[in-house]
Amino acid sequence: MGQLDKLQRMNTPPPTPPAPPAPPSPPAPSIQHAIASQFGAALAMLRACVEACPEEHWDAPVAKYPIWQVVHHTLSFVDVYLAPDGEKW
Repeated sequence: MGQLDKLQRMNTPPPTPPAPPAPPSPPAPSIQHAIASQFGAALAMLRACVEACPEEHWDAPVAKYPIWQVVHHTLSFVDVYLAPDGEKW
Protein backbone atom coordinates (compact mmCIF):
# COMPACT_ATOMS: atom_id res chain seq x y z
CA MET A 1 0.00 0.00 0.00
CA GLY A 2 1.44 3.32 -0.99
CA GLN A 3 1.80 6.51 0.98
CA LEU A 4 -0.95 8.16 -1.10
CA ASP A 5 -3.43 5.38 -0.20
CA LYS A 6 -2.73 5.84 3.51
CA LEU A 7 -3.31 9.61 3.28
CA GLN A 8 -6.56 9.14 1.38
CA ARG A 9 -7.86 6.71 3.99
CA MET A 10 -6.94 9.09 6.81
CA ASN A 11 -8.89 11.95 5.16
CA THR A 12 -11.98 9.82 4.50
CA PRO A 13 -14.75 10.43 7.04
CA PRO A 14 -15.94 7.38 8.97
CA PRO A 15 -19.01 5.63 7.61
CA THR A 16 -22.37 6.91 8.81
CA PRO A 17 -23.84 4.63 11.47
CA PRO A 18 -27.10 2.92 10.51
CA ALA A 19 -30.35 4.62 11.52
CA PRO A 20 -31.98 3.26 14.65
CA PRO A 21 -34.81 0.81 14.01
CA ALA A 22 -38.29 2.29 13.68
CA PRO A 23 -40.47 1.98 16.77
CA PRO A 24 -42.93 -0.89 16.61
CA SER A 25 -46.34 0.00 15.26
CA PRO A 26 -49.20 -0.12 17.76
CA PRO A 27 -51.00 -3.44 17.89
CA ALA A 28 -54.14 -3.78 15.83
CA PRO A 29 -57.31 -3.88 17.92
CA SER A 30 -58.70 -7.33 18.40
CA ILE A 31 -61.87 -8.38 16.68
CA GLN A 32 -63.52 -8.72 20.09
CA HIS A 33 -62.65 -5.12 20.91
CA ALA A 34 -63.98 -3.93 17.54
CA ILE A 35 -67.26 -5.81 17.95
CA ALA A 36 -67.73 -4.62 21.54
CA SER A 37 -67.06 -1.05 20.46
CA GLN A 38 -69.61 -1.22 17.66
CA PHE A 39 -72.15 -2.95 19.91
CA GLY A 40 -71.78 -0.19 22.48
CA ALA A 41 -72.16 2.46 19.79
CA ALA A 42 -75.35 0.82 18.50
CA LEU A 43 -76.86 0.73 22.00
CA ALA A 44 -75.89 4.38 22.54
CA MET A 45 -77.63 5.29 19.29
CA LEU A 46 -80.76 3.37 20.32
CA ARG A 47 -80.78 5.28 23.61
CA ALA A 48 -80.40 8.60 21.78
CA CYS A 49 -83.33 7.68 19.52
CA VAL A 50 -85.53 6.76 22.50
CA GLU A 51 -84.68 9.99 24.30
CA ALA A 52 -85.30 12.09 21.18
CA CYS A 53 -88.59 10.42 20.27
CA PRO A 54 -91.52 12.74 21.01
CA GLU A 55 -94.22 11.25 23.22
CA GLU A 56 -96.82 11.46 20.49
CA HIS A 57 -94.68 9.33 18.14
CA TRP A 58 -94.04 6.53 20.63
CA ASP A 59 -96.95 4.50 19.20
CA ALA A 60 -96.13 5.32 15.56
CA PRO A 61 -95.09 2.35 13.45
CA VAL A 62 -91.56 1.55 12.40
CA ALA A 63 -92.17 -0.75 9.42
CA LYS A 64 -95.29 -2.39 10.91
CA TYR A 65 -94.63 -2.27 14.68
CA PRO A 66 -94.85 0.67 17.10
CA ILE A 67 -91.55 2.23 18.17
CA TRP A 68 -91.91 1.09 21.77
CA GLN A 69 -92.30 -2.53 20.62
CA VAL A 70 -89.21 -2.33 18.37
CA VAL A 71 -87.18 -0.92 21.27
CA HIS A 72 -88.50 -3.59 23.65
CA HIS A 73 -87.74 -6.37 21.16
CA THR A 74 -84.23 -5.00 20.55
CA LEU A 75 -83.36 -4.75 24.24
CA SER A 76 -84.88 -8.16 25.05
CA PHE A 77 -82.71 -9.86 22.50
CA VAL A 78 -79.63 -7.91 23.56
CA ASP A 79 -80.25 -9.45 26.98
CA VAL A 80 -80.61 -12.92 25.43
CA TYR A 81 -77.46 -12.62 23.33
CA LEU A 82 -75.38 -11.32 26.24
CA ALA A 83 -76.55 -14.01 28.66
CA PRO A 84 -73.93 -16.72 29.36
CA ASP A 85 -76.40 -19.41 28.32
CA GLY A 86 -80.06 -19.65 27.37
CA GLU A 87 -81.17 -21.25 30.61
CA LYS A 88 -80.15 -18.30 32.77
CA TRP A 89 -82.18 -15.92 30.67
